[in-house]
Amino acid sequence: MARALRVSANEGLQPKLGAVAQSVRAGDAWTGCRMAVTGLVPDANEVSALPDGFKASMVLKAYAAAGAATGELAYVTGGAPAAGEISTTPDGNLVTNAADAVTSLEAAYMTYDGQVVTDVVTVTASVATFNASRAAYALISATVDAGVIPGAKTVVARGTAAPAAGQVAVQDDPTTVNFNAADVVNGSATLVYVAQGGVGNGVAGTLKDRLEAQVDF
Repeated sequence: MARALRVSANEGLQPKLGAVAQSVRAGDAWTGCRMAVTGLVPDANEVSALPDGFKASMVLKAYAAAGAATGELAYVTGGAPAAGEISTTPDGNLVTNAADAVTSLEAAYMTYDGQVVTDVVTVTASVATFNASRAAYALISATVDAGVIPGAKTVVARGTAAPAAGQVAVQDDPTTVNFNAADVVNGSATLVYVAQGGVGNGVAGTLKDRLEAQVDF
C-alpha cells in the first residue's frame, strides 16, 4: 500500500530503515538543518568560513567569546554588520564587524536545504546559466577558466545586475549568474553552488517533497 515516506519513517521498523534513509537522502537531510559551531576565528576580512556542505542561510544566535568586544551578537541581513552585529555573506559564510575584532566566535545557524553542485558553464556576454536548468540558493565560488581576466571571483549580493571588476552575482532569476562585463565577455567558468531542491535536473527535491513522496514499504 502506497503512503507518504514520512509515515513509513515514523514506524521506525529496522528492516525499512535503509530504504527510508536512501529515499529521504538522510545525509542531505541532516545537513539542511540547525548547526552549531564554536571556536571560529574570523580572517582579516572578519569572515568565518564554513564548509561547503554547511553554508549559512541565517544566524539563530551568535556570541563573540573573545576579541575587542565580547558578548552576544545581533543578526542582521544584507550588507556589512555594524559593531555588535553578525551577518551572512552572499557565499554563505559568517561575517562580523572589524570594530569588534572577534577572535573566537560561537554561532547557531540554519543551513540550506540543497545539494552542493559543481558546474562548468559557458559564459556569453559575461552571463552564464547553471547546467540542466538548475537554480542556486547560494553561489559558493566562481572561477573563470577562460576569459579576459581568468581566476577566482568575489561573490556579491544576489540581484547585483552589474557586478564590479572581479565580482560575480546570482541574479533575481536564480538560474542565471552575471560576471563583470569586462572580466569574461565570452569564455567558461566553474561554479560551485547550493542548488535549489527540485529545480532543474540532477538534484533531489526539497526535504518536504521527499518526505511526502509515495512509497510502498
